[in-house]
Amino acid sequence: VAAKAARASELRAEAEAESGGGVGGGGEGGGGEGEELLTCKGVAFLAGAIGWNLEVIDLENHTQVKDEGVLTLLRLCPRLKRLLLAGVGMGAKPLRALAVAKRCPELAELAVKPAKPDPNAAAAAAAAEKKGGGETGGGCK
Repeated sequence: VAAKAARASELRAEAEAESGGGVGGGGEGGGGEGEELLTCKGVAFLAGAIGWNLEVIDLENHTQVKDEGVLTLLRLCPRLKRLLLAGVGMGAKPLRALAVAKRCPELAELAVKPAKPDPNAAAAAAAAEKKGGGETGGGCK
């Protein structure tokens, strides 16, 4: 399996649900069929396994992929040509890294669109600010 995966050049992870338990890094469970989304830890695992060969990554609507997961992709997948992140739960940090560090010089297509708003996000952000949490939404859970 690892030998076959090492030759893959595309990663298309289809999200069939808006929320769920998550796949990767112990976030499994919490829902019925079709509700498991790839997490940033799962993305980091895949990027580590086949990242050098990846040219196309489509993570559309995987809201559990945060800044840390996208930054890992940028670091471990330098040959990316298409990076589709519409609906991913990331902030601006990965985009700044892409622009400033000139990662992925062959990147020709970047699709970014904010994830659907989470009604609990405002309360969580306010709580994090009170605790001195700084920038929210970026880390893996």
